[in-house]
Formats: sequence, C-alpha cells, structure tokens
Amino acid sequence: DLTDRGTKDLFSSIAKKAGRAINQWDLAWMSVECSSMSVANAMNQATGSAHGRWANTHQNKSKATQERLAQEEEYPRETLKVLENVVEALETHPQLKFAMENPATSETWNTEIITQAMERNQTWKMVRVDQCAYGRKSKKPTTILTNLETWKPVGATGNGRCKIGTCTGTRGNEVGDNRHAEQTVPNSKEKRPSQGERTGKRWDYIRQAVVNAVEESLVQEIMRAAIHERETQGTK
Repeated sequence: DLTDRGTKDLFSSIAKKAGRAINQWDLAWMSVECSSMSVANAMNQATGSAHGRWANTHQNKSKATQERLAQEEEYPRETLKVLENVVEALETHPQLKFAMENPATSETWNTEIITQAMERNQTWKMVRVDQCAYGRKSKKPTTILTNLETWKPVGATGNGRCKIGTCTGTRGNEVGDNRHAEQTVPNSKEKRPSQGERTGKRWDYIRQAVVNAVEESLVQEIMRAAIHERETQGTK
C-alpha cells in the first residue's frame, strides 16, 4: 500500500521484498495516480463522476450520489499521501536515478509537495514531451520529473515534442491538417485509442490501460540515459 510508509521508506521496503539492493537499481520509474489531478475531470461533472477539486462543484454534486461524494473526500487525500511517500523515498536515496511521469496538465506538478521538493533538490528537473513523438497516435503531452543529467528528449522528431507531419499521430497528413489520428480523451468513436484486436467481446487491452500507457520508446530512451549515467558515474 503506497499510502502507508511503514517503518521504512517505500524504496527500502520494495528493495527488501524484491531482494535487490537499491544501489543495484538502474532507474526508479514511477507513474503516480493522476485521476484525481487530471483536468479531464472538468467534463466528468455532467455525470457526477468527477474526481479531485471538481468533485465539489455544484454541477457535480447535483449529479453524484452521497456515497460517491464520500469516497471522493478520501481519494485526493490518498493520492497526496502516495506523492508524499514517493518524494520522501526519492530524497532518502538522492543517488538513485529516477523518472516520474504524469500528464503535462496534471495538478500534481502544482502541489506544494512537488514545488517545495523542487526547491530543495536542485538536480531535479521537469521535462515536457509529447508521446506522439515516440509512437503514439494521440499527442498526449506528458511531463517527466527526473534527476537524470544527460537525458534530452529525442524521439522521432528530434526534441521529443510534437511536429506536425513527422510525429506518429500526424504522419502522412495533408499540408494544413494538424489533427492527430487519435485523441487521449476522444470526442468521437473514430478518435479512440486502439484497443488492439477483438476476440468475441474481449479486446486485447482495456480502455483504461490504453489511455494511461506510456510509449515504450520513451521509456527505453530514458532507460538508456540512466544506464549510461550509472556506467560513467560509477554509482555505488
């Protein structure tokens, strides 16, 4: 349970369970919970299913059940507790290379937990990328919090950012057409992220997994940078 730090920091607890010392890790990759921090909740108010600060709006309350609203009071607190525990673990092991991703528009990046940690840790930086530059058909702007010194986004566009006509989502578009083939939050069935092949009533991937997935080539690019730094800096 990432909300319960216990007697040790999260990484020490994980290392003990895995039987692999932290100084043997090449990289700690984290995709922390973002549902309660996502601006996409603004559109969920109409159905009473919004999370985070949007759960308390008049529009959402008029649609939501009392049971749902009670659950929403606890949800953001648990999200912040996880974030606190992750930041504590990162600061406890400053030599460990890490990368933590969340949507670029996530309110995670504006929490005091993150902003104050950034002030305390001068080697930490936020790097913005667009996942369409790494193979995704939707743009999906993403921010990576990391302490990697040498990693600079490249992807298929040269800088890890969307480039119309070059990125996967717009490759082959006619001149002047800036639309991506898919949308992370689609406004039509045609723009939904692919769920793979369908066998009977079952898709290869559930919709939530497809929406939240991080492109493999982005992870690989960051992983290569982490291994390079570990080898050249002789992390002990």
